[in-house]
Amino acid sequence: MALKSWTCKGCTNICWRLVPGRGVFEYCRAYMEHGVVRREWVTDDFIDCLDKTTDPDATDPVVKLHKDFI
Repeated sequence: MALKSWTCKGCTNICWRLVPGRGVFEYCRAYMEHGVVRREWVTDDFIDCLDKTTDPDATDPVVKLHKDFI
């Protein structure tokens, strides 16, 4: 089966990064801060993020320059 998703859909654990010349993109905050997102297979074609949260304080509303360009 084809993989449908591995995102943190539905969570508030997100941040935004500006990639020069390409725009602003949403990322899982855990990935951007730690370089890895814990996840597990939920069905044959869906991976769920274990770092997701509904805590509004987990969202970083400040757009930051993508680390590859710093």
